[in-house]
Parts: sequence; structure tokens; C-alpha cells
Amino acid sequence: VYGLYCPNGTALDSDRFTHKLAWFDRLTAELTARDRDVPHVVCGDFNIAPDDRDVYDVSLTGSLHCTEIERSKVAALLAAGFQDCYRKHHAQG
Repeated sequence: VYGLYCPNGTALDSDRFTHKLAWFDRLTAELTARDRDVPHVVCGDFNIAPDDRDVYDVSLTGSLHCTEIERSKVAALLAAGFQDCYRKHHAQG
């Protein structure tokens, strides 16, 4: 079980945002290399809204936590063989 508090990123033009993106790349590499015969759960605060359904105001799209590059990092985790358990049970929500 991975219980995560992922880096926030602070601002799009900050070193912390660059760190956040690199951190997700390292996490994805680690999870991609995992033993697929052992169940894994990754949960916590990702500090990313995977899509517009996850924000209260779609005008936030493109701002911190709602950029396409951040969303691509979540997509890469899903592509590594994980599922969004909330979306599995609440596809429209």
C-alpha cells in the first residue's frame, strides 16, 4: 500500500512544479517495475484533479492541479495497470 501526499507544485512557473512532475515520473517508474503478482494500492492526496469533473469550477482548467501535463501524470499511473476506484464505481461523478 502506497499512502501518498504528493508534491503540491506551488505555482506553474516554480521549481516546485518541476519537482512535482519529476516526482510523478519516479513514482510511475517504481510502480511500473513492481511485481505484478503482488496486489498494490496507491492512495492519498495526489494534488491533481484528473479531469474537469473533479473541480468545482471548470474555469480552473489549466491552473495548478488542473493542467494537461499534471493530468497526464495520473493517466500514466493508470496506464501502469492501476484503476481509479472512485471512477470504477461512479463513472459519471
